[in-house]
Amino acid sequence: MAKKQAEAQVQASSEARERLAEANASLSARSLTMADDFEREKKALRDRLEYEIEALKIRVKESEEDADEQKMRGQSQRIQLLDEVSLVHVFQLLS
Repeated sequence: MAKKQAEAQVQASSEARERLAEANASLSARSLTMADDFEREKKALRDRLEYEIEALKIRVKESEEDADEQKMRGQSQRIQLLDEVSLVHVFQLLS
């Protein structure tokens, strides 16, 4: 009877070890898959952020160029107005 109990315990232990080994293999595979998924998502996020940063840099440069253009227009208008005021003043002096 003790021999049968020992054999049953050995069998149960063996089955438990096999189940644990299968579970371990499954969890290891899942861990690797999750790590791969994480790396892919991380790379996709990094690529997207780099693209957005470059797009923002372009927008900033365009805005700066527009601001410079506006400044130049403003200066040109001021110069033109000063010229007109000067001419009016000269005509008034000559009259």
